[in-house]
Amino acid sequence: MRARLGASRALATGLAFAAVGFCVSLASSRSLDVSGAGSRAVGSTTLRFTNPLLALTPANPDEYDLGDACFGSTDPRLVTRYITGTGGLRPYRFVSEGPLALDRVLSGTFHSLELGLSGALIGTMPFSLPPSLPPTTTTVDLKPGFRFQVTLRDSQGTGGSTKVGFFNVYLFNCTPTLFKFASDTLPSGSLGAPYSAKIDVLGGKAPYIYTVLSITGTGVTTLEDLGLFVTNDGTIMGNPLAVGTFAITVRATDSNNLVANNRANNAPNQALTLTVNPNSITSTDLITLACSVRGDKSRNGNDTLRYVGAVNALGQDRFSLANSDFAFRLGNIVVTGRLDENAEFRGKLDDGSNVKASISTKTGLLSVQISRGSFSTLINAAALVDGKPTRRPVQVTVGDAVVTSETLDFDTRASSSRYSLDYSLGRKGASAAGAFQIVSVKGSDGQTSGGQNGDSWRVGFLAAPASAIKTAGTPGLDAVTAVTIRIGQNFVQNLTPLKSGKNTRFSGRNADAVTRFSLQSKRGKGLVQTAVLSTRATGIPQAVSAPAFGNLFFPLGVDLIRTGAPFIGEHARRIFGLGTQYKDAPPKR
Repeated sequence: MRARLGASRALATGLAFAAVGFCVSLASSRSLDVSGAGSRAVGSTTLRFTNPLLALTPANPDEYDLGDACFGSTDPRLVTRYITGTGGLRPYRFVSEGPLALDRVLSGTFHSLELGLSGALIGTMPFSLPPSLPPTTTTVDLKPGFRFQVTLRDSQGTGGSTKVGFFNVYLFNCTPTLFKFASDTLPSGSLGAPYSAKIDVLGGKAPYIYTVLSITGTGVTTLEDLGLFVTNDGTIMGNPLAVGTFAITVRATDSNNLVANNRANNAPNQALTLTVNPNSITSTDLITLACSVRGDKSRNGNDTLRYVGAVNALGQDRFSLANSDFAFRLGNIVVTGRLDENAEFRGKLDDGSNVKASISTKTGLLSVQISRGSFSTLINAAALVDGKPTRRPVQVTVGDAVVTSETLDFDTRASSSRYSLDYSLGRKGASAAGAFQIVSVKGSDGQTSGGQNGDSWRVGFLAAPASAIKTAGTPGLDAVTAVTIRIGQNFVQNLTPLKSGKNTRFSGRNADAVTRFSLQSKRGKGLVQTAVLSTRATGIPQAVSAPAFGNLFFPLGVDLIRTGAPFIGEHARRIFGLGTQYKDAPPKR
């Protein structure tokens, strides 16, 4: 199998995969008592799209601009656009349905566009449009193009909340001399949340190179300061680390060294606007557990990369990773391939190096290894400074289910021609934006002390506080003074520490309550165990009554009150009712 190293699109077709999980070890820790109840439900922020609104008079809050694209080309180019959202409870699912579903709108045209559950819209545009331009092949302002409906669903409770939006793509019959940007505004971001976007151009001759000429905004002088990066192929990824409105000027050059005009096609380069909104909730579908890069700037074929991470599924209805497309990015180091029937692939990269990647269908653990590589230029090794942290983004795409990213601050060593970058959760380097993710869920049917039907739960999670956006002087997970656990729709329990220590633990048999809580302050591994919680409190039916392969989610919130700033984690994980038990991965069929 042939993989690629270098500029590449994010792949977004293929089959679904099982939910993420792995065993959580516990350390000695302190005790906590139940002190009362809170009131905030899990997933309490408003669910909404973050794509640029279409400029209309009067304004319409549900019409979004996906930019311009070419049609009619004899050599159609692959187009990548991301539909994005915020609020609610991760993970999200994006589905085009209803009278304006994408397939219905483009019925009868030659195209390969597909919208994945992750929100990635990828494919080639229609070759032609009907000459009469019926309503289904015009935008909302009646210009050539198409408009389609997308429903955004989150994982709040068992049913989730929804948001409906209408997305417009403007089509141009591109001439040989046309070379311009496709959009002039970026999707908005949320502080610390995963961010993916794609800068695109019309015309010119591929391949293209995208570079950031300038950025203005409070507290930042480079895009890296903001926790975001533009790769050679125009992918923007990472986690925004500052709130505000930022003006970013980008240049695109083609293989003939021509410079693209702006979207209006009246001046070179494109001024893009990015708005980053406040956000107090930490949640992600990707947590890097370990990543290391070793290289030698003076020798080709001497670089290596090792990566291990936890990827959360979006809850599709098929459970095999077999034959799914896959992409992994560390800055401009890009690996793409197609997983085999064992959810792994091996191959040669374009520079001759060996690559091996695999994802566990039971745990969701992702492993990527590159040996005998030559990517010192792609990692910009010449700019590395010994002892100075190096910030780089990671992005993972699996089938049409997951597109997610994070920003890491690596420990850096550079001596003569050799260099190394190292990150290990809680040990080396730091997670610039922080992370929170459920990694395992088990539940068993039972009855509460009052005789109500319900389930007892054992939930493992990972929590990594932000390093770049925390209040100055704030410790990681040390000095926790209070903990609030939120499960499902209505269950809330406060825990108060009884004595100091670097780890937290609560244990005891309290009716209808959390019976055990533990958290390792360094590695961020945590455990929540409960007595039987009623279905009324959680909103989750008993396992015996749940569809074995239905879309049920277990929502968890963990609020840590600590010196300097609180840590608020929210996430959901797909669960399956199997007899009288819940599991986060279905059995083999």
